Amino acid sequence: MLHSNGFAPLHNEKPADTPKQVLVIEDNLPSLKLIGAIITAQGYKVLEATTGLLGLELARRHHPALIVMDIRLPDISGLEVTRLLKADVDTADIAVICTSAHAAAGDGTTQEAGCDAFMPKPIMVSDFIRVLRSLVTRGATASLPVAR
Repeated sequence: MLHSNGFAPLHNEKPADTPKQVLVIEDNLPSLKLIGAIITAQGYKVLEATTGLLGLELARRHHPALIVMDIRLPDISGLEVTRLLKADVDTADIAVICTSAHAAAGDGTTQEAGCDAFMPKPIMVSDFIRVLRSLVTRGATASLPVAR
C-alpha cells in the first residue's frame, strides 16, 4: 500500500483503522482473560503471554501500544521484563502498566523499573480503563502517578 506521498509505509506502520494492540503478560489465566476482556471492550486488540520471556518476545515482534505486566511471573520478574524493554531503544517507548496483588509492589520499585503506572489487584475497572486509555493515547511519555 502506498501513501499519498508515494512511499510505502514503514514495516511497523499500521492503517489508521487498525485497532491498537495491548499485550497482557499474566500467568493467572482468569486474570489474563478478565483483563483481556476489559481491553477488548475498549476497542483494542489483545496479545497474550503467560511468561515474561514470551511477553518480551511478543513485545519485540509486535511493538504494542501498551503492555499490562504482572510483576510475579513464573520465569522472570515482570519488573525485570520492564527493565529489559525500557533499556532497548526499539521498545523503550512502549507504555507499561504493572499489576500485582501484593501491595508492597507499588512501593516505588515499579517506577524504578520503568513502569508508567501501577495498578493493584484486584483492579478497579474504572481506574484501569482511565489509565489504559491515557497511556495508549499518549504513550510511555505520559507517566501517570502510581495508583494505590
